[in-house]
Amino acid sequence: MNVAVCVDVGSTYTKVAVVDLAGGALVAAAAAPTTVGTDVLHGVDAAVAAAAPGRLVRTRHGDAMTLTDFLVTRVVEVGVHGLDLAEALGRPPWLTPTAARVVADLLTDGRPVPAAFGGDPLTLIRKATGRAPLAAGERDVLVAGGLRRLSFAA
Repeated sequence: MNVAVCVDVGSTYTKVAVVDLAGGALVAAAAAPTTVGTDVLHGVDAAVAAAAPGRLVRTRHGDAMTLTDFLVTRVVEVGVHGLDLAEALGRPPWLTPTAARVVADLLTDGRPVPAAFGGDPLTLIRKATGRAPLAAGERDVLVAGGLRRLSFAA
């Protein structure tokens, strides 16, 4: 099933609808309090989690994965390509703290960012994805931590 996750961040509630793209049927829906006072993504995350715990979706390539895992891939995609865009525009690289944590957690399997990268998720992400050069010894730290450099090139 090919689905779209539609999100409406309102002033009181964040609503999520999971829609089957083939027929337009509503697959799941949920709402959670909007978290404007902290980070609006917390409310989005809560609404998505409530809408589809363990829900399987198919990627455009036909692979099945949980909706939660699929959404992580979207954060990675937007995050690393946002770094590329910042570079192309001559801007300092940045990610929201939440996006940086999601990508870093994927790279480290939820472990803390290695001290060799200053404990900084953005530094780890830039270096592990080839967007910044690895300093002497950092490749060994990646390997020792079970990490490998990611390449999003075809």
